[in-house]
Amino acid sequence: MMRAGETDDTLFNQPQDDLYSISQTPQVWLDHQVMERNGELHFNWDVVEQLFEPALMDQMFQCYCQLLHALAQRPQLWHETQDVLGAAHR
Repeated sequence: MMRAGETDDTLFNQPQDDLYSISQTPQVWLDHQVMERNGELHFNWDVVEQLFEPALMDQMFQCYCQLLHALAQRPQLWHETQDVLGAAHR
């Protein structure tokens, strides 16, 4: 835990470029990795695309990105129900 005024020198706060990463867990259809680096949110989805309709994961990821952006810009949205996926995919 960090206290006010302290700095974080952990690996996640060091300059780095993610060139390639993948998680491989056979029983997981969608794996979501999330981390914070230098005050920025970084996230990634690894998906077994053969298990879903074509383009569904792209649409879901786009909706998810839009939701995260909206939540960051308008904190009051954290207290509201969000309808982010179209009726065709419910």
